[in-house]
Amino acid sequence: MGSARLSADFDNDGDLDLLACEDERLQPLAYGSGQFRPQSPIDEPGGAALVADFNGDGRVDIWTGGRVLYNQSEGGHWIEIAAQGLNSNRDGVGAKVEVKTTHRLQKREIRSEGYAGVLHFGLAQSDSVEFIRILWPGGVRQTELATGAGQRLELTELDRKGTSCPILYAWDGERYRFVTDILGGAIIGYLTAPGQYYQPDTDEYVRLGPLVPKDGHYVLQLANQLEEIIYVDALELIAVDHPPEFDVYPNERLLSAPPYPEFKLYPLQGLRPPVAARDHRGADVLATLEEIDDEWYDGFDRLDIHGYAEDYALELNLGDLSAFAHPVLLGYGWVDYAHSTSNWSASQRGLSLYPPRLSVADGEGGWVEVSADMGCPAGLPKHALFDLAGLFPSDDYRLRIETNTALYWDQLLVGDAVDVPLSVHRLQPARSDLHWRGYPAHTAIKGTFAFRYHYDQLALEAPWGTHAGAFTRFGPVEELIGDIDDRFVIMFHGDELTIEFAALPPPAAGLVRSFLLYADGFGKDMDLHSAHSLTVGPLPFHGMSGYPYPAHEHYPQTSAHLEYLQEYNTRWVKGYYE
Repeated sequence: MGSARLSADFDNDGDLDLLACEDERLQPLAYGSGQFRPQSPIDEPGGAALVADFNGDGRVDIWTGGRVLYNQSEGGHWIEIAAQGLNSNRDGVGAKVEVKTTHRLQKREIRSEGYAGVLHFGLAQSDSVEFIRILWPGGVRQTELATGAGQRLELTELDRKGTSCPILYAWDGERYRFVTDILGGAIIGYLTAPGQYYQPDTDEYVRLGPLVPKDGHYVLQLANQLEEIIYVDALELIAVDHPPEFDVYPNERLLSAPPYPEFKLYPLQGLRPPVAARDHRGADVLATLEEIDDEWYDGFDRLDIHGYAEDYALELNLGDLSAFAHPVLLGYGWVDYAHSTSNWSASQRGLSLYPPRLSVADGEGGWVEVSADMGCPAGLPKHALFDLAGLFPSDDYRLRIETNTALYWDQLLVGDAVDVPLSVHRLQPARSDLHWRGYPAHTAIKGTFAFRYHYDQLALEAPWGTHAGAFTRFGPVEELIGDIDDRFVIMFHGDELTIEFAALPPPAAGLVRSFLLYADGFGKDMDLHSAHSLTVGPLPFHGMSGYPYPAHEHYPQTSAHLEYLQEYNTRWVKGYYE
């Protein structure tokens, strides 16, 4: 026999049969009673062949030699699944499909060599299916309930967020208020192109808004609500006392590669919007960028690859900045992350994602690029800061932002950074407890992935897969989050980490207080194309050259780290992905 063999259920009995393509003929092999049995050969040249239901009668046919051989056999019932990816690749390649009938469960995977995005299932004597379940390559699980046999089902991937970052809530005196997500740049195993992975930015400073002590402590809740692992290494509360006429922002933004922003606080005054703003089509978009109001700029064309857009640009006229000693651009918005699968799919089309590029007017009617990556907000709506000091070569204070990233700016302001005394208090956790809580509900703002979460609206189940491995046991964990030492609180989805910080006395007279959270750690999703995406290990560590790291590197083996693994990471979870 030649080497080419194709599989299909030619008699619809629920078992896959084979078609061997020999040099001068095709040899069907029917599966039954635990073995393949040769059937009558077909005298056709056995070169290239394709199997699919070409005439829609529910029987798998054969294309070979430039013509179709229609299946005339009698067989059982059938159902056909035509899958179309939305946030995964369009043909659903890599999607795992389960079809359950009364007597059997069949599991198949959509492969690139098959009839694009289509799977044919024989059902034998079952005239209906109890459910159809799909695991899309991007991690989204989808279930279709009972339906009749003898039909082709067109199933489109649900537009559902499977992975993001841990969600942060803060006690404001009345409730646990949703703040944002954190550690968006700390993802490990994230594929940027075939064989290339993102270098994680492990820490972040996040503005918290107002905090009110609860029983003598500032209380934060960190929730892992999505299909991912969170490795929390260190948390600190930062209180900044400053004059009330200034707003204080950290030097934070999401970048595509190192070097990452160093910690710096910017006291800003005179914050105002640009005097004009237009997009790449010449449309006036100033009104969209003036206020934080969930009316963000979305005037670009999105591609069918999640997180990708056609090239677009925003041109801002910042007005007269001659009186600004230290101009700063302050943005507020969110980014719809491209997944590892997105980047893999894009590479198959010769596409690549590029971060926001910043150019300024050169004073002679043209533009000069000043940053190949100005950064953007990391994940859900939050601020991002870019220092403009010394970048304008003339008194023409226009700038241009270009990208093909699905980035939604809600507000863009310019302000003046002023050197004023700041009183900075860094607080380590007084108490911290890891426990299971569940999955707070969300509102999808304008039907997008810019989710706003509701702490008190709780679900006890979620359709996520599970990474296999050892998670941190429940109970007190403040010992693990005081220092950056690679001894993590490893959080399973549905887990919540409560962090309490001893309250401070009020600020001095004439000052107000702003709060930031400093967080350090890592995160890992379950994307099909991410590295080690099904397991807790190998554990990340700050000294690794990248993730996945080479064989000669390993997680620290000191006595303190080995004791940590044995004492804390005792909650074993059996992985479930398929």
